[in-house]
Amino acid sequence: MKTLQRLTIFLLVLVYSLSSNSQQRIVISDKDDQQAHPSAVLELVSEDKGFLLSRMTEWRRDAIADPAESLMIFNTTNKCIEIWLDDDWQEFWCLEGYEPEPFSCGDTFTDPRDDNQYKTKLIGDQCWFIENLRFDNGCTNITWEESNDVGWCGWNEGSEYTDVYGLLYQWSAAIGGDEPCNGTGAPPNDICNTPVQGICPDGWHIPSPYEWITLKKQICINAGNDNCETVFPYNEDTGWRGTDEGFRIKTEGNSTWCSYDVCGTSGFNALASGYRNPLGDFLNYDNLNLYSQWWTSYDGVSNENIAGKIGLTSYYWFYNQIEYSGILKNSSLSVRCIKNL
Repeated sequence: MKTLQRLTIFLLVLVYSLSSNSQQRIVISDKDDQQAHPSAVLELVSEDKGFLLSRMTEWRRDAIADPAESLMIFNTTNKCIEIWLDDDWQEFWCLEGYEPEPFSCGDTFTDPRDDNQYKTKLIGDQCWFIENLRFDNGCTNITWEESNDVGWCGWNEGSEYTDVYGLLYQWSAAIGGDEPCNGTGAPPNDICNTPVQGICPDGWHIPSPYEWITLKKQICINAGNDNCETVFPYNEDTGWRGTDEGFRIKTEGNSTWCSYDVCGTSGFNALASGYRNPLGDFLNYDNLNLYSQWWTSYDGVSNENIAGKIGLTSYYWFYNQIEYSGILKNSSLSVRCIKNL
């Protein structure tokens, strides 16, 4: 009975909203010559079709600019019909007993902001996206400016590679307004006191350089390699490190990117997604088999214009190793997200 009452109120609000903008009676029908009832400003007539509200995630709902009083939507995040009244979204009707499925690392994670889905994997005690982030908060609409960090993200000439390789983000697009940080040592101190969520979804963050060290060390340990503690020490030294961890972190690819038996064995699934340099050149765009680079949450590498990044390459000198170094913030790199503890 309560559901029927709420739906009745819902239709009354809808009629009121329409009547405030029109004096005409409107009928929408799949029958010929159907006239609206004299008492109705709007009548829907069908024997096999229903009325469908706009459906959107809570994040998309909150992005609506200046919603009108009595605006209604269906919130796909909480499965509720909601209406904008008194400067707030009011729950008008919700699916009784609905609770989202609890997330367990290894499950596919659905980003509630845009419904993009990401595979995840537990590596040691860390839960990682094993795909590059694809979320667009409007940064693809920003015009690139040479040698400036304007918060751009995107791909060269469109989005044909986004589904596979993710977006490339300038530093400010990746970090947002969060305070950059690093950990202080081995777990649990590899995590920042306040992790940098940046452009990652709620409950996830951009990994610190020390969290990347924990990942590299774990790949080394899982492989049974020697001297993992000394090969990957918890410090801020830059350079290329490792024995074959650079192969293991990559996905198995073509003969240039990675073609050895150990390629892909870590499950991290690193693709050669390339990057964009400060001049606007897309390094790796033409053949997609030379580079992969990700932002860290730290910008104390050398000066305020440099931020920390993790890199892979297929060039012979370093193709089996993993790099940590600095790069100009007006470059554009990939983003991987790691789960908050």
